[in-house]
Amino acid sequence: MEPIGSISGLISGIDFRDLVDQIIAIEGRGIEAANQRITQNETRLKTLTEYRSLLSSLMDLATKFRDGSALKSVTSSVSTPGGANTTPLVGAAPNVGASPGTYQIEVLQRAAAEKVGSQQFASTSDALGVSGEFFVNGQRIAIAATDSLLAVRDKINDANTGANATRVTASILSVGGNAHRLILTSDLTGAAGINLVDGTDDVLRTLGYLDTTTRVKRLSGTTAESDRFNSSTDTVAATLGLTGTYGPTDVTIDGQAVSIDLATQSLSDIASTIAAATGLTATVESDGNEFYLSIQGTTQYSDANRTLEILGIVEAGRSGIQKTITGAA
Repeated sequence: MEPIGSISGLISGIDFRDLVDQIIAIEGRGIEAANQRITQNETRLKTLTEYRSLLSSLMDLATKFRDGSALKSVTSSVSTPGGANTTPLVGAAPNVGASPGTYQIEVLQRAAAEKVGSQQFASTSDALGVSGEFFVNGQRIAIAATDSLLAVRDKINDANTGANATRVTASILSVGGNAHRLILTSDLTGAAGINLVDGTDDVLRTLGYLDTTTRVKRLSGTTAESDRFNSSTDTVAATLGLTGTYGPTDVTIDGQAVSIDLATQSLSDIASTIAAATGLTATVESDGNEFYLSIQGTTQYSDANRTLEILGIVEAGRSGIQKTITGAA
């Protein structure tokens, strides 16, 4: 229902709309003032936080000056004759209290490649009368009784090809018409570039590379590790390409007899056998794509049949002949 009538601002003399606007404006001033105070307080808080951080840094620095450590701080840098684009061959890391100075590094001797030699043979072409298999850096080498020193050299060099190359080169050193040695030289520098493992026929011992002593190959405390293998479930014989008689044979671990058959057992099988026979912790571990035995709790290993040697748990000693070979070729 429409109102009967109304009184406008013109009739009453009061502009209600303007009055309401003024009231709202007056109330808004209080809100705006509150917002300004909030902004000011936030700025003060930020400033106080920054001040506190700077003050803490100043206190830390003052502490270092008080105990003298600030005055002992040194840095290091390494330069090479080749300039900024040359990778430094050495590094330097200063310790607290190091004396400032300039130092020159002189290389007295570069790392040499490992080199081992056989016993002396009268001929390079006559049959050696030695047969069997052995391993050079994990690669199987098989020789026949009719093979000569030259033939053995060639077979070792044939294994130094392809994706799984041994990185070991064989050569013949002749110091006279009837004095010849088969020299194995690592293609890489370092003290351990040639890993030699004998088979059951003792070829490497007959050739004079190894002697009858053995020691644990990789020992950390009381934990021994084997060589690396590309499978933990295939038999060891299949993994290495063994063709000789490799089991079952008895080895002694921590004074306990353990029967191991490389022809029928995998690394996992052997770990279980060792654990059951000795009570030691024996497991198969992996470092990337390769697997190895880990035996914990003993340093005592004995093996007359090359089984532990083939697994890489123990290694044979180098023959005394090696002392006369270093640097000869």
